[in-house]
Amino acid sequence: MKTFIPRHLTSLAALLFTFLLSGFTASAFILDDFNGASLSGWASTLNGGTVVQSAGQLTISTFAFPQALTYSKKTDRTFTNLATHTLEFKVLVNSVLTNGVTTNAVAVLGWVPTGGALGANGYAFGAGPQGAAIIFNSTFVYVTNFATPLPTNNLYLAMRMTPEGANMIVKSTVYKKADGQYNVLFEYTLTNTVATLIGTGGNAILGAFNDTSGGATSVSFDDLQYYDTARTVLDDFSGAYPGASWTDYIPGTATNYNSGSNTLITIDQSAGPTSGTFKSDKTFKISDGVRLEFRVDVVDATAQGLQNFAVLGYIPDGAADFGNLKEYHIAFTAGQFYVGKQFGVWWTVGY
Repeated sequence: MKTFIPRHLTSLAALLFTFLLSGFTASAFILDDFNGASLSGWASTLNGGTVVQSAGQLTISTFAFPQALTYSKKTDRTFTNLATHTLEFKVLVNSVLTNGVTTNAVAVLGWVPTGGALGANGYAFGAGPQGAAIIFNSTFVYVTNFATPLPTNNLYLAMRMTPEGANMIVKSTVYKKADGQYNVLFEYTLTNTVATLIGTGGNAILGAFNDTSGGATSVSFDDLQYYDTARTVLDDFSGAYPGASWTDYIPGTATNYNSGSNTLITIDQSAGPTSGTFKSDKTFKISDGVRLEFRVDVVDATAQGLQNFAVLGYIPDGAADFGNLKEYHIAFTAGQFYVGKQFGVWWTVGY
């Protein structure tokens, strides 16, 4: 893993960049694949609807009535939102359908405190072909209609809850199941500052919801997963730099140094594609079912201009990959943003 400031080949301006580096690791676990002989460990609130496990999936159907809600709670496993952790639930939506052509069927994924109820306590994210909504406790804090309808099948819903001090940051996402360059169909992040339920145990929920026109909704779910991500500060830059933990890559006139105020400052070189530093005392492995995430606080990047890019990345071969920008990385200036795996090979080109 490394963090560094690369310099665009045509740029002449110096770059000042300061940051705090954190690392996050998590493994995916199947909470329920719905392959059992019968539904086990769930408690359902039907409201006239049905919850049926069959053929390796869980189908939740509502009663044909405006804003009808049917949901089920995974009661045999408790999850607690803890400081320094991120808790995520993710589920495959095989299909989300309605018997009314003008209605918006909504698949629901969420978490409620033990003994609580969807729509009264906890967090929930609902999405369907026509729109999405996010609930904090009993309040709809976000509702939107899509300009272009989403597909009605082969989707993933994900909801991530991250305690941040006394607040809860909630990220809600819809992904395409099929692999492709752009898999995210919808994503929105909100922060809850009241009744955050940090430190409270609770349960995952799945559900189906009708919109106001009342057409009965039916949602088929599969493979409910969870991630419990532990956050670790890799360096707060309060100690000596580079010490034994960082390796500089500073050709030409580039330099890196500790400011003495818990920040690292890196200034780019006058020629060549990259300069900066990488964390050489700790390695991270990308493996199946494991999420690896790095986060850095950019304190000041005002000196970089439009052609000097601040970059956070991951390299497999240390300095050999550093100089050529051969790595998974994100790079930005005030006017451009890149995502890629190598210099000149980007999935998302500057905009």
